[in-house]
Amino acid sequence: MLMVCICGYQLLESADEIAQGKNAIEAGKKTGIQHFIWSTLPQFESISNGELDLPHFTAKAKVDNMVRSARFKSLHIWSGTVLFSKSNGMLAPQPKEDGTTGWTLPIDPTKKVILMSDINDLGKVVQVHFCNPKKLVMVVIFITTELNSFK
Repeated sequence: MLMVCICGYQLLESADEIAQGKNAIEAGKKTGIQHFIWSTLPQFESISNGELDLPHFTAKAKVDNMVRSARFKSLHIWSGTVLFSKSNGMLAPQPKEDGTTGWTLPIDPTKKVILMSDINDLGKVVQVHFCNPKKLVMVVIFITTELNSFK
């Protein structure tokens, strides 16, 4: 019987992601999970040589090695992007000092650098892994639906 554990996607921004990742791995091992799916983010701290400090991303990336070393029978790591659904929640445009609404980010608003995805597209990718666990024993996928700007 193939058991599944999907972890890392809905972790709270204020939560200790490393502790949550360890807990998910330990629970998976303890209960005999064979098929582990982990949602991660790029390790921008190392990619940018320390110029970008994105704790949420860094913490998720640090759990990656723990997930790999846990030796689940089947492992699927997907590196996500901003989900469209979050545009109405925590990532919604915010009131700015000049009275407008938008985002204040250290990027050129005319450049398409924001990777965004639809949760349904993610589901299609993960489904392929569910249907082929013996063929796709260790998979790392970066998924995005669109490349957007904040202009």
